[in-house]
Amino acid sequence: MVASPISNAGLIEIAKKFLDFKYIALDSSATAYTTSQTGPLNEITSNGGQRSMGSATHNASTGVVTITKQFVFTGQAIVKAICPMTSGTVGQGVMLTRYLPAAGQLPDSFNDGGSLLVTLTCSVARPA
Repeated sequence: MVASPISNAGLIEIAKKFLDFKYIALDSSATAYTTSQTGPLNEITSNGGQRSMGSATHNASTGVVTITKQFVFTGQAIVKAICPMTSGTVGQGVMLTRYLPAAGQLPDSFNDGGSLLVTLTCSVARPA
């Protein structure tokens, strides 16, 4: 079998698949991420932190997909991880990853009136 590189146009088309992960779930668990996880470990479902759809765009010339979502909290929420999902329903959909920001990048908790802007930038590239 001979490996053949994907065309530039093919990479851009494949990157569009990231548009399916436009639902953002917040997770209060600081447990380390493993690739066998299928969703948030302790999904936030109240106080403005419930899973919701972000705004997704695709740059047709670069293939980069950007997904943004601003959460405005109506009560206390402890956010430790961010999970892009394919469904807006808790317990459903496919998770792309469970991103755990480095220590100090998020406050210990968000309170009523606090907000969190999530911006995800996704692309596909050939291995180096």
